[in-house]
Amino acid sequence: MHSFNDNHLATTVIEVPGGLPSQKWIGYATYDTGANIGEYAAPFILIVSAMGEDKWFTLSEIDTSMQGTWLAQAWPDRFPVTVRLTDESDAVDAVTMSGGLAIPLPMELLVALHSNEGATVPNLYAMSEDDGFVATMMLNSDTGLYVRYSSQWHKITDDDVVDGLNVTEVDGAALEMFDQFDRAGQLVHVTAMYKDGQPVQNYEVVPEGPAPVGEGPVIAAMTTKPVPMLSSAEDLPAALEAAEANPDLRWWVERRILALGLESELPWS
Repeated sequence: MHSFNDNHLATTVIEVPGGLPSQKWIGYATYDTGANIGEYAAPFILIVSAMGEDKWFTLSEIDTSMQGTWLAQAWPDRFPVTVRLTDESDAVDAVTMSGGLAIPLPMELLVALHSNEGATVPNLYAMSEDDGFVATMMLNSDTGLYVRYSSQWHKITDDDVVDGLNVTEVDGAALEMFDQFDRAGQLVHVTAMYKDGQPVQNYEVVPEGPAPVGEGPVIAAMTTKPVPMLSSAEDLPAALEAAEANPDLRWWVERRILALGLESELPWS
């Protein structure tokens, strides 16, 4: 039996023929030469161990000449299979993360989730100032506390970093929204985010006091883009109409359609 890497996760990407989306299996990959499955004997058996279970793939050949990657053919169907080191973004659509938080996750947390350490998928929180604008996103996980900046997770050991910020649990789609605004150098308001398919409600905005005598006002160039309500199929026609009129909203509507499992032809596609 040959190990892909004893110290790192590997992701098996099964490239299904016919244009279907790839299936990603995050786990510890090994392969066995000439193993038998039932009445058949495949040249290679790829084994991906994750969350206490083993997933077996029958392969006709494996090319290990490329550093950090295996290239193979499924047996007997002969469609391509790639085994490579895991990326944080693989957590979004990996089969082994089905039903969990569909967002990029820190690698340390992915390793813990797919091992036998008993880690659990954390909740996602928006950390906002008193005016309601989101300063960062946070994961409070079994492997530590992580905050989001520049589309990356950063582990912190001092919770003073988020001390004084308001904590609001949100859906996974909120992370993509935060990243979009963050990359544009803008701030998003927490009431534009969703939890359990509904917009965050009843957020109390603390009014600012008067400026101290002798100091001028501080003007911040912060803008937000209102997003259409899209929590069910009934909201879809109005949301599509709004997004067709405003291209900046299309990524948001597409993300909500995917999150809700709706089927719709996009007028702009």
